[in-house]
Formats: sequence, structure tokens, C-alpha cells
Amino acid sequence: MSARRRPARQHGVTLVVVLVLLIASALLGVSAAVVALQTEKAARGDRDRQVAFQAAEAALIDAQRDIDAAGSSAPNARPLVMAADSALGFPAADEVSVCNSGLPTGDPGYGLCRRPLLDTAASWPAEGLSDASISVRYGQFTGQQFPSGRPGLPNRPPRYVIELMPYVQPGRSVQTQSFGYRISAIGFGTSADTQVVLQAFYRKEQ
Repeated sequence: MSARRRPARQHGVTLVVVLVLLIASALLGVSAAVVALQTEKAARGDRDRQVAFQAAEAALIDAQRDIDAAGSSAPNARPLVMAADSALGFPAADEVSVCNSGLPTGDPGYGLCRRPLLDTAASWPAEGLSDASISVRYGQFTGQQFPSGRPGLPNRPPRYVIELMPYVQPGRSVQTQSFGYRISAIGFGTSADTQVVLQAFYRKEQ
């Protein structure tokens, strides 16, 4: 008669392995969720920046319309043509930027800045582009409309400032100078904290 084998003692190894696998699965799930949230946040931020970038580009185009219409009979056009004999056309007295501020929004000099003597100096203070007392709101002098303040649209209309920069083409006399304008524009994303600043040089023959 053969002796009965005694059943092997259970030490709970399987339970430990299962718990380790569950913990590893949970950690992988949490990591995947964090990565997905970060990716979504980055995508939203990139989209918001694109909205602000396009708004700033629109402001550059509106500033060009403003320059072209200045002195004409177009509705909302500035009565003053920005020219070399204008006080606004001369460089500032020192390296500090000088922009007209505190003027009524319809004043001809609104949004115009003097060119600094040093090329390395900024023509406007860092906060000047978003400051309503210094910069021009999109459509102020052109009558153009800019949709904003609704979901998916810029938080508010873009703004810009203009500097007169006389330019003489190589080989031509000073009398045949044309005028270059440095336009600095700021656009806003769906959040006012998302801002993009662009600059462009626009040349207008006189």
C-alpha cells in the first residue's frame, strides 16, 4: 500500500505576482494618461499661438492700409501724411524710445513712434504694443473689422505702432528718397496671455 502524498504548502506567490502586475499596469495607465494630457495641452498652446500669430499678421496688413490711405479722402484715414518734415519723422533726442501716448484715439499722431538714434534701441516700450494709449487697434484708421472675443477667436483685436524710416536707394540722390515704415504688431490668442509680436518693413514711394 503506497503512502499518500501530502499536498504542497501554499506560500501565496501567485497572489504577489498578480499584485505586482496590477501595480505595473496601473502605473503604465497613469503614465499614458499624463502623456496624453500633456500632449493635449501642448496642442492647445500651439493652436492658441497660431491664432495670435495670424492676428499679428492681420495687424501688419492693416497698418499698411493705414499708411497707404494717410492723407487721402478715404473714410477714417489720417489727415496727416507721415513725412520727413513731420516731427514724428525725426529720430528721438536720445536712445530712449519716444511714442505718442495719451492722445485721443482719432488723433493723427496716434500710434506713431519716433525712430531711436541707436538701431539697437527699441522704438517702443515692451508693454507699449498692448497699451491702448500708445498702439493702434486694428481697423482704427481703416474701418476694417476684426472678429474677436468669441470661442476659437482672438481674445481681443491686434494692435500696432508705426515708425517712419527714410530710405535712399543706392546710387540715387537724397531728393528721390522713399519712405520706409517699420511696423510692430501684437496679436492675441484665445487667451489674452498668449501674445505674438511681429515686425515688418513697408516701403512707400513718395
